[in-house]
Formats: sequence, structure tokens, C-alpha cells
Amino acid sequence: MSQTLRVATYNIKYDDPTRRVSAWANRSDLVLERLAGLNADVIGLQEVLATQLADIAAGLPEFTVIGAGREDGQAAGEHAPLLLRTARVRSTASGTFWLSRNPGVPSTMFGGIPRICTWTRVVDLANDGDGDSDASIGIFNVHLDHRAAWRRALQLQVALRSMRAVKASANIVMGDFNAPLRSHRAPLTVGSRGRRGLTDSRHASKPGSAGSTATFTGWNREIAAGSGPKANDEAQRIDHVLLGSGLRAQSYQVLAERGERLASDHLPVVVDVEVTRPARP
Repeated sequence: MSQTLRVATYNIKYDDPTRRVSAWANRSDLVLERLAGLNADVIGLQEVLATQLADIAAGLPEFTVIGAGREDGQAAGEHAPLLLRTARVRSTASGTFWLSRNPGVPSTMFGGIPRICTWTRVVDLANDGDGDSDASIGIFNVHLDHRAAWRRALQLQVALRSMRAVKASANIVMGDFNAPLRSHRAPLTVGSRGRRGLTDSRHASKPGSAGSTATFTGWNREIAAGSGPKANDEAQRIDHVLLGSGLRAQSYQVLAERGERLASDHLPVVVDVEVTRPARP
């Protein structure tokens, strides 16, 4: 039986020194502690500035970091990086594209602000020995528009179309969608051969989901702790992990946070993924 691969998505909130609650200097230790505690093999982050990413890379040397800034494709602006546990997965290809009509260059989708997808194609060293197999997993980390549903739908379509070129055996799409899944009108289909559906890991996990429903807390400590009616408000579930054909969610968790200080205004989503059907691209 194959070992499960633990993946997580987590919007860590950009460094805003004008606000005490979101200033990186006041919470970087909490973020690093949370990231280490996820015990994840692959982590997709959002709203990460270059200085924050440098601290994370230094604090978590067991991970390889992939990603670029959305303003110039280098270091400027927010990143949506992927963290890969070096002992568990090996990247065979990676990159960043823009969720726009011109995905190859820094750009926007009919205005708004630049939105990006960071991707990688990996082999799972635990289930594939030396990683010499043709079987691979494509991992796509997105951060969609925060204002317009129509723009999010177009951005998601760009991401799904771009996946075909990666030619992975199976695909995982995760990130901050800035909306519940029901608000997206884009077809959730992807695949290197034909059309393969993507499944919401929350509803597909074998024992059911754990933790609260909400993933966005807005710095509300009650929601972050998983208590109160808003903690189970589906409208607040805006961070998602979607699994393609050949993958199954063994478990799904939204990890609560308690304390006077909060690491972020989002909560991490953690999913244990099993490869159910080895495939070839």
C-alpha cells in the first residue's frame, strides 16, 4: 500500500507593518511554528513577500522553495510559493504563470491586480524509490481575485488550461480561491488525456472532514479557535485543495488556532492524499 502524501495550503497574510496584528515582526515566529507543525510534504503558501519568504526558507531548511513575485516574475510583490520536503518529493519541472490572457508575462485579467499560479511536477520518493518512474504529480498553487467572481472564473480557466502542458499523471490544485467553490462557474476539469474532474477534498475524504468549516478568520479569535456559528459558515471556506483523477483524500483538516496572537487571518488546510491508480501522462 502506498504511503499518503500530506499537502497543505495556507495564506500567511502579507507583512503589513502599519497594523500591529499583521506586522510580520509580531508573528513570524507563530507562522514558522505552524508550518513546522503541519508535518506536510508539500505546502502551498499565499501572500508571501520576499522578506517573509527568506525567513521561511531559513527557518525550514528541510524544504525546497519554488516561486516568484507576481509583479515582475522575480522578487517584487506577493509570492505564492510551494515548499517541497526534500526527503519526500523531487521536482522535475516548475515555474510560475500569470492568471491572465498572457500567462507567460506579468499581467492581469482585464484589470485588477496580478494573480499567479506556482506549479511543479514532482515524483514521490517514498512510493517511487529513486524517483525514476514516469508517474508524477502536478501541483498547482493559485491565489485568485478577491473582488469579482467573473474574474476568478476566468483565472481558474487559465490555470486548468495551463496544466495540460505539464503532463503529470495526476494533479492537485490548491490555494486561496477568495470564494467558496460554489461561486466558481468555471468547469473544474483537467487532464493530460481527455477531461478529468477535480474533487473537493473536504467532501471526498474517507472519514469525513475534521475541524471547522471556515478557513478565513479575518483575525477573529473565536473563528480561529473553531467556535461560534461563523466557524462553520461555508461562505468563509475560501481556501481549497482539489484532487484530480487517481488521487484520493484519506483525511482533511482545517487546523484551528488559539491564543492572544494569531499567525494569520487564514487557517491552514491539510489533506493526506493517497495515489489510488498509478498512471502515465
